[in-house]
Amino acid sequence: MRRGAPDACYTTAYVRGGRVQWLEAHVERLARDSARLGLTAPEPEAVRALFLAHAAEDFREADGVVRIEARAAEDGRTELIVATRGLGEDPAHWSAVVAHTVHPGATALSAAKLSGDPPVVAARREAEAAGADEALLFDASGYLVEGCRSAIAVVLADGTARTPPLSRGGVASLTRAAALERCAELAEGDVTRGALGAALEVVALNAVRGARAIVTIDGAPVGPGGPGPLAVRLDRALAIRDL
Repeated sequence: MRRGAPDACYTTAYVRGGRVQWLEAHVERLARDSARLGLTAPEPEAVRALFLAHAAEDFREADGVVRIEARAAEDGRTELIVATRGLGEDPAHWSAVVAHTVHPGATALSAAKLSGDPPVVAARREAEAAGADEALLFDASGYLVEGCRSAIAVVLADGTARTPPLSRGGVASLTRAAALERCAELAEGDVTRGALGAALEVVALNAVRGARAIVTIDGAPVGPGGPGPLAVRLDRALAIRDL
């Protein structure tokens, strides 16, 4: 089994002024991932009510994040655990490293957003140690799978825009799904390490931060070293601040 904590899943939503970005998608994800884990899926009404209550109480006039985790309780019930935090400062453009951690690839649980995923945790530590915003995970065959914080979109040297297929084992990101729906030029496709090195753009897709151009990888500039056209279009298409 891929995940190190197969009894818990979570979803994290961006909140502004008491409103929750993509509320129904987050509710559906928590139910779907709980079922994948063999947990009793939480009632959608209960999850929705928790999101809205904490959004109203904690972020009526501010930006913030509400995270809800579904976990197996000792009595077999599915327990919902809520955490909130303010939305701190974040750079407009991100830096990344290629993780030494090897992504284990697809499993029955790989699309789920599960707590304590060892390769993701290890990659986050690599990013932190390097002072980077993101760490990019490749599988044993040398294909890009995902970032430790986000799904990834890449503009290849020939100008085509690709995001790794979920069959490689990445989390079924809500932001990735929205990007594929709203940006016609973006399609699923494999990205090798060599192709990443020659990429014109690399963009992180994150449910809280939206689209972030990754302008350096391992200290080297990506393309011209600044946000490119795809990053700009994805930022507008995702409208992460427009609730």
